[in-house]
Amino acid sequence: MSDLFHEQVADEFIAEVFAVMAGCPQHTFQVLTKRAERLAMLAPGLPWPDNVWMGVSIEHERVAVRGAHGHGP
Repeated sequence: MSDLFHEQVADEFIAEVFAVMAGCPQHTFQVLTKRAERLAMLAPGLPWPDNVWMGVSIEHERVAVRGAHGHGP
């Protein structure tokens, strides 16, 4: 497991992953991240097919602010 929106993952690679998921509508993909700010920044430029489920991990009350940064497509 890894975080697709980690700061060391290139924007271009994230776009490629979303393109592959968009090209595979027979599958459902669940993508979880702890990096809601980066997700919100990149989201407008990504394809958002119905088979991609996006979520932000909030493992403790002290990081609940992550939920405020996440934006849907």
